[in-house]
This record gives sequence, structure tokens and C-alpha cells, in this order.
Amino acid sequence: MSHFHATITITVAVALSTSSPSPAADVDFHRDVRPILVKHCVACHGPRSHKAGLRLDAATLIHKGGESGRAVVAKQPAQSLLLTRLTTNDPALRMPAEAKPLSKNDISVIRNWIVGGAVIPTNETIPASPEDHWAWKTPGRSQRLTNGDNPIDVYFDAEHRKQSITPRPAARPEHLLRRVSLDLVGLPPTRKQLHDFLTNPADPTYAKNVDRLLKSPHHGERWGRHWMDIWRYTDWFGLGKEVRYSQKSIWRWRDWIVESLNSDLGYDRMVVDMLAADEIAPTDLDRLRATGFLTRGFNLFNRNYWLDDVVEHTAKAFMGLTLNCCRCHDHKYDPLSQDEYYSWRAFFEPYRVRLDSLTANTSPDAPAISRVYDADLDAKTLFYIRGDEKNVDKNKVISPVIPSLFGSFFQSAKPINLPPQAWYPGLNTLAVKSQREDITRRVAANKKRIADTGKRLEAQQARLDKIGTKKTPQALFSDDFKMARPRDWQEIGSPWTIVDGHLHNQNQSQNGKQSRYECTQLPPRDFVATSKFQITGGNTRSIGLCFDISKPGQFNVYISPSGQQISLAQTFNGKNTYPGRGKQAVKNGEIYEVTIAVRDRLVNAWVNGQFRLVVKLPIPRRDGRLGISTYQATAEFLGFSFSALDPAASLFTNLESGKNSTPPQAVITRESLLSTIAGLKDELALTEQDLGVLALESRSLASRVAAERARYGLDKVDVAPLRKTAAADQLRHEIAAAELAVKRAERKLAAATGNNNSKTTQALKTTADQARKTLDQKRATKPGTKYKPLGKQFPRQSTGRRTALARWITSPANPLTARVAVNHIWTRHFGQPLVDSMFDFGTRTQQPDHLELLDHLATEFIASGWSMKKLHRMIVLSRAYQRESKIDVTDPAETTDPDNRLFRRVQVRQMEGEILRDSLLSLSGQLDATIGGMVLPSAEAENGLRRTIYYRYARDDKFKMLQTFDAAGVEECYRRHETVVPQQSLALANSRMVQSLSGAIGQRLSVPSHSAFVTAAFETILGRGPSSTERSITIEACDKLAGQLASQGLGPVEVRTRVHRHVAHVLVMHNDFLIIR
Repeated sequence: MSHFHATITITVAVALSTSSPSPAADVDFHRDVRPILVKHCVACHGPRSHKAGLRLDAATLIHKGGESGRAVVAKQPAQSLLLTRLTTNDPALRMPAEAKPLSKNDISVIRNWIVGGAVIPTNETIPASPEDHWAWKTPGRSQRLTNGDNPIDVYFDAEHRKQSITPRPAARPEHLLRRVSLDLVGLPPTRKQLHDFLTNPADPTYAKNVDRLLKSPHHGERWGRHWMDIWRYTDWFGLGKEVRYSQKSIWRWRDWIVESLNSDLGYDRMVVDMLAADEIAPTDLDRLRATGFLTRGFNLFNRNYWLDDVVEHTAKAFMGLTLNCCRCHDHKYDPLSQDEYYSWRAFFEPYRVRLDSLTANTSPDAPAISRVYDADLDAKTLFYIRGDEKNVDKNKVISPVIPSLFGSFFQSAKPINLPPQAWYPGLNTLAVKSQREDITRRVAANKKRIADTGKRLEAQQARLDKIGTKKTPQALFSDDFKMARPRDWQEIGSPWTIVDGHLHNQNQSQNGKQSRYECTQLPPRDFVATSKFQITGGNTRSIGLCFDISKPGQFNVYISPSGQQISLAQTFNGKNTYPGRGKQAVKNGEIYEVTIAVRDRLVNAWVNGQFRLVVKLPIPRRDGRLGISTYQATAEFLGFSFSALDPAASLFTNLESGKNSTPPQAVITRESLLSTIAGLKDELALTEQDLGVLALESRSLASRVAAERARYGLDKVDVAPLRKTAAADQLRHEIAAAELAVKRAERKLAAATGNNNSKTTQALKTTADQARKTLDQKRATKPGTKYKPLGKQFPRQSTGRRTALARWITSPANPLTARVAVNHIWTRHFGQPLVDSMFDFGTRTQQPDHLELLDHLATEFIASGWSMKKLHRMIVLSRAYQRESKIDVTDPAETTDPDNRLFRRVQVRQMEGEILRDSLLSLSGQLDATIGGMVLPSAEAENGLRRTIYYRYARDDKFKMLQTFDAAGVEECYRRHETVVPQQSLALANSRMVQSLSGAIGQRLSVPSHSAFVTAAFETILGRGPSSTERSITIEACDKLAGQLASQGLGPVEVRTRVHRHVAHVLVMHNDFLIIR
């Protein structure tokens, strides 16, 4: 045989030998056969479900067979029913049913096992019934762990003795203080706290530090973030302003979590409130915030997806049950049926989400509490065959009951009658108070407007007395847009057209480009310019008046309806900055006259004669054009002019000094002043009339509240006369408001420019006619007993289903809830759990190594009133927690217990992104320690000073750096998984935020002595002092860098500051900063 043929023969032989099944004599049931049966057959023929009386999860049981007899006959594959059903070509008989046939290799393994005698393994253990699973049994207190010492240490001391293992010694004091500080409050210790602890690191001092940290308001922020992971917190997200998932006011739930943890509210109470505060405390707005747990599940498009999420994550988060696995069929492993999935869903079927406004404003963006309520008390839960929404079993009646595995309800669900304030939010004291306060604010604003208008009127009258009839010079340029003047203007962007004597522009493109109408005549260096316009589009972003338009850029003073502000934008080499902003109410359909006065780099701006903006330009000006602009806007322009700024005219450096000023005018005549004075008198009269309307509105509100309170039994008085009074007071208010609306409409119409065919004029005529018609209708109305209610009403009962479920979940008899909570808390202290699967305590999860300890802690947790702070204290005061994290390869225990299952040392952990950012802010002295508040834009986290928990965190909108450092998943995050990737080092080195904050730390610690600075920097940033080698190397680096900078001509203070900022940044990149030892 040639070498070539020999090679081919050997290769084929090897290939055949590796692909063919093991010979009969080599087949082992546990190693070879059982994995195949578990994968394909045990779901129907195992401990959970033994169809036809057959179990295939143990060789003994296979020999025993089922209803059809023995499943195998030793050494006779043809007589073995198991093999027959696996290999038949009849699809009605072949197993597994409705699944792919077993592979030829798998069948050969089973055949060879039978041929070899179907050997039963020696001392085979029969898998226990799922009902006997450890997690289904109520936990009990361990007597041997109740001797007065810390039960954690009593337990592990015994375990270590049993295994002949010596645990690691106590951690270095500086490591321990940093560890417990980051664990309990998420912030590193200060240098003073470090020094105080190192002077006396004994147990009493350590315990005092623990108590100090547990009392800190930052404790709730740190542990709030942990529970927000588990409870799947996410800020709302959708398209534009449309909420598609979660809710806009969900941040109130976040604040409730933080506050509850700080006050040590029992875990059981937290669970109950999150599931059913609307039934248990229906008028307590603070507790209603807790139902954010359920409002978070909101899904605009699919109610089934919404409730599927609620079923899955209430079961996982609170009980460690994977109920989601039986949505389409019975659970393959746990004794949970598909029916029980839908029974769990029935608890939540009636509930919906609503917003209870906290102010008089009821718009979706107004301050409100997002909360749940039972909207449909008769809501039926449908049973979907195989989970298919289109395939409903109409014969099944689903009731809200707990899984039969846990017995039955100790207290069944009973309907709950709600107080009127719960189903009629308008009656809520806070809602009524907010409406009264809103009226009071408007009254105060009108009074201020009257005072300001009076001062302006006096100023204009004084000018009139001085001016006589002499006319000042005309404007250098003016255009009323009655006709096109193409030589005077250059169009940029979307088309500019003159229609009916007005200049129109529609720039609704979403590409973010500005449209401009640039005047070709250059203005003087110091000038005053005015633009008069009306916003006609519903989605307008901004209308502006631009100056110094040149190739490098421009300045643009604009007003924004979306931002309700006036701003100055500076564009230079393609980059936008915003050196100045001011408040300005902006409404569509209103006419605005914006005037800017510019002298060198000082800019003043007025809107409709009101002083609104002062900006000192941060960069030198360049000569350029003037123009008007739109940005994603629809508007029509009524006039534009500019003139030289009178050298004698006063400009202002702050808003206060110019608050009563009027804009410099291009043309001042006796006639124009008389017109201005007449306008101010009209404005004054209208504002005084509005005060009268507000007085009637306040009276109407009080009457309606009194009538509604009596009507629904809150006040025991005769309702009949109150209803008549409420109706009469409301009609008086409506007539007065209609009279005011007519005067305002007629005034706008009179002030409108253009001919009778003008779209604007026609629209104003229509508005005025409608206002007169409304007034006539109101005057013709006869008072009766009908009046406007205080808002929407909701069902007056709640089903009580969620209350019953919540009470059962938090019952001491529930075997899972306390265990799951303790496991979560333990994991976040030690970096490794007692039960490996955080959300699945089912039969797939083996009995934990330390079940006795887990159960003891769970019972103690319940006995303490479910106090998390007491559990934290027990854990962090244990010797197990205080051990060092060092791995000593010479320690024999590293061989016998390589995975640290005996907790003989503490796991090394890495900072999460939130803690990294918060620590830098704290160490730099810049952290804003304010607790709670509205969610902040994620884009502001880069330069913001609040803790990271307060910045927007949603699927499509989160602080980017968090993603690099193991951020929580929005859809599910029962445990964060640490990663060590190159991007983390790059982020620490290149992130502007890290560079800025670490530099601030260095600058804060900078002192003339490099040696003193190095000590301070190590102790502050790394939480420990430098070694002698580290000290000498760092001082040498400081000296070298200082010499290089000095050679560049920098002064000694600047040199030292730069050096120390750089060293601080290097230390932040040190492994000892990111790692928690």
C-alpha cells in the first residue's frame, strides 16, 4: 500500500471512530443516556409530569415502565417500547411529540445501552418530586446560630472548622473603610474620615462608622440604585413627546424608593405599596408614588406584552419564580401549570395607569403622579392556547388564585370601596390647593404687570413732554414687506415669499438647518435692530434676529416656544454655544416685536417692549450682515428695521438695572409716542379687567369645591343651595372671561396690518366674531344647578386583587419572598450570592451550600420587621465581611475552595459606572448632595453635579459612559455582571468628564510641597497612603514634569497646579481606584 492510500485509510478510520456512538459495553446511563432523555423527554416524563405513568429521568423508573408496560427489555432493543416509540415512522406514535426526532447518534446511544443490558447505575438516586424542592418549604430559624454572636460568623466558623480551612485575616483598615463606604452610600470616605478611623480601627469605631453610613441620606441613593436594577426602573421613552413605555413622572417612584430606604421602611411594606398602594392608601400621594413599579410596565401598543412583563417580573423580582416559562405550556421543571400563569395575570387584569395632576395644569407634561387603578372591575382574563393571542379557549374561566403549589389564599380578594378623593382626584386637597395657588400666582403677575405698565406709561409721558414735535433721523434701513425687494435681501435655506403684504417662511424640515433672510446693507458697528413677526406653525422651535453674519459664523437672538425662552446663540466654525438665556412666554398666533441693541460686545434685547436679555459676548465681534431667521418654524414677518445706536442711549449689564427700560427706537415722533401711550393704556385696562375675571374664577372654584364636597359626602351640609351658587358663580366668571376675550380679540384685529385679504387679518376677524358669539351665548344662559366638575372621575371601587396578592407575597408563611430579598442584599455586599440564580429559585436551582444560613437570615429578616438596615448592619459587622480580599496562591484553601464558596475571603469587585462618576464628583468637592427631584437630561451628566441616579436612564437615552462600566439592563437586570475590557481604561484616560473631575481633585489638593500633595492624593483618591516606592516615583515624576512646564515659561503656581492635576488623573486610572478590595 502506498503512503497516500495508507494516509487516506487511517484518516477515514479515525473519522469513523470519532463520529460513531460508543459500543454497548461503554455506554453509561448517567453520562450518556440521561442527558439525552432530560433534553428531549423528561418535560413530559419526569418528576413534574409523568404522562402515561412513565418517568424517564432514572434508569430504575425506565425499567418500571408506565401504563403500557416496561419501557425497556435488557439486551432486547426490538422488544423495548422506548426505542420503538423513538424510531417509528408513524408521526402519531413517534416521540417526542410535536418536536424533531432524535438524531441517529442519540438513538444509537440508547440502543447500545439496551443492548448492553440497560444497566441501572449503582446506588442510583431517584430525583425528588418537584413538590419536595427546598425552596417551597418555609424557612426556619437555626437554633445553633442564635447564641448571641453574629450568626454569619457562627455559621462560617463551624463550616471552616468542618473543612479544616483557615479564612483570610481581617482587611487592612483603610480597605475596609473604603469598602463599607462604597457599599452603603456609594461614595468614598473623606480623608478626615480615613484619618479618624486609622487612629482607632477597633470594632466600636468601625460600628460607629457603619451606623453613620446607614443614617446618611446617600444610603437610600446607593441602595435605591440596586433595587431599581431589580425592579427594572426606566425613565419613559417613546417618539417625540409620545409616551410609549413607562411614564414621564416615573421619577417620583425613584424618589419614593430612596426615601423608603432612608427611613428603613419594611421591605414587606415596600412590596405591598408597589403592588397595591392605590387600594391600601388611596388618598396618600406619597405612597401612591410606589405604584410606579406597575406603571413602569406601561406599553402603548400591546396590552398583552404589558401584562406579560408584569406577570414575569413580579414573580421573578419578589419570589424568584419563572412563571413566564408557562405562558404557552405547563412549566417544564417546576410544578406550575399554564392555567396558573393566567391566574397570576388575573390579579393584574383590571389595572390601568393614570396621571393625577398636582397642579391646575392637566396636560401630559404637567407635574403629576403616575399611579395605577383598577379601571375595569369585570375584566376577564383570557386563556391563550399555546400562548397565541389569536387562539382563545373560550371555555376556560380564569380566576385570580395563587399557584396550587403554595396552597390557597389566607385572605381572598375582596372589593374595596374607595373614598371620593381616590376616584375623583379633583377633590383631593392638594389638587384644589394647587388651583388656588395658580390663581394667586396669576393675580400677583397681573398686579406686577399693572405696576410695570404704569411705570412705562409715566416714562413715555415724560418723553412726550420733552420731544415736542421735532422728528429724529430716520432708520438706516426699514422694510414692511408689502412688496418684494430682491436687491435688499438674500435668501438662505427654505423659500421666503411675500403673500398679502407679509413675508412668509416655512422651515419645518427636521434636518436641523436654519433659514435666513439676510439684509445686504451692512449695519453700523453699534446698532439697534427690530423684527416684528407672528408664529403661525404648531411645532416652531425658534425665530431669530441674527447679526455679524459672516463666513466663520454669526450671533442669533431668538425666542423659542418649545423652550419658553429668549436666548443668544453663538455659531463659530460650525459649533454652537449659548452664552445667554432669559425667560420669555411664547405662544403660537401671537405677534412679537424683538429689538436688540448692540454696543461692542454688550447685547440688550427687548420683547414687546419688555427687557428680557443681557449678554456680554465671550468672543470678539466680526463685521457682518443683519438678518432674520427661522429654525424648524413657520412664521410671517411684518417688519424689520435697523439704525445706528445713539451714543447717549443707555445699555444695561444686568436684567435688574434695565427692568423698566424701553428699547431704543429708530424713529421717535410725537405721533409714535402718542400711539405707544394709547397702547399702554389699553394694556393697563385689560390687565385690570383680567384681575376682576380672576376674582370671579377664584369665587367660582370655591363654590364648585364646596358643592362637590357636599355632593359626595365629604361635608355634611345641604347640597341643593350650594349647587345653585356654584352654577351662578361659574356663569358670572364665564361671562366676564368672554367679555375680556372680546376686547382682546378686537384689540388684536385693530392692530393688525395688511389688507382685507390677508390670511392673518381674516383669522383675527374669525377669532373676534367667535368671541362675540360666545359672549352672546353666555349672556343668554340662565343660571341653574349645572356647573363644571372638578375633573375626571374613575371607578369608585377597586377589586382588591392586588392587595390580596401583595399580602400573600409578604406573608411570613411565604417560603420565597424573604429568601429572595436576603439573597439580593447578600450578593451586593459580598459580590457572590448564596443562591446562584437570582430570579429562579425553582427546581433547576440546586439546594444552596448554605441553606441553613440563608433560612436563618430570612427568618431574622422577617422578625426584624423586614428591616433592611438591620440586615445590612448584621452583614457588614460580620467578620466574614471584614476579611481581606487578597488571593494567596500558597494558601491550601485556594485549591480546596477555589471559587470561595465558603466565603473565607471577600470577593474583589469593580466600581459600577454610577459609583465611579459619583466618587469623582465627591472627591473633587463638586457633588451636589440634593436628594430627589425631577429627572435630569442624560446629556447633562457629562458636566452635571448631581448623583448619577438622577439623570435620565431609558432604553434609547442614557449617559454613554455607564455602558462602558456594566450599566443595568433596562429590560431586566437581577444582577450586574462585571466585565474587564480595554474600553474601560480608554474611558478613564480620555473621558472629558474624568479628566475634568480628576483635575479638579488635583487642584483641590495642591500644596507647595510635592511630598505632601502625593500623600494627600493617594489617601483621597485611592483611600490609602502611598508606599515608599510609590511616593518616590510619584515625587520624581512631579519634579520632572514641573521642569518641562517651567521651561515653557509658565509661572510656579500654574506649573504646580498642572502637575498635580495630571498626577490626580493618573491615580484615577490606577487599578486601586476602580477596584473595591
